[in-house]
Amino acid sequence: MSSSHDFRWTAHLDLARELVTNPRANAVEACLRSGISRAYYAAFHAAKGFLAERDGFVPAGPDVHAKVWRRYLSGPGTGRHRKAVARNGKRLREERGKADYDNPFPDADIGKAARGALLLAGEVVRQVAAMHG
Repeated sequence: MSSSHDFRWTAHLDLARELVTNPRANAVEACLRSGISRAYYAAFHAAKGFLAERDGFVPAGPDVHAKVWRRYLSGPGTGRHRKAVARNGKRLREERGKADYDNPFPDADIGKAARGALLLAGEVVRQVAAMHG
């Protein structure tokens, strides 16, 4: 097993895809909710890692998530990709909050919400990778 230093945060997106596309029959909603959450964390850690590497920005504290997404709007090099990362990251955070805390799930179709989270997270990860150059 690898140490946390070697962990590939985008593995969360792989797990999210598995949970959403092939949920266990006896735990469909749990799999979909977990998939949304894992998709968010894949995007969040990709975005946070880029900020640390490129900007030297290492946020901490209870509002670390808000700090990361705000930095993409106002930090150095703010451009089209960074604004899209911020917009998609904030939207994913809202979806993750619903998946982790709301009961019942507020959207009529949790499967659609989960598939949307996968798409958004994949887009954030791709946008961050594109900024790496």
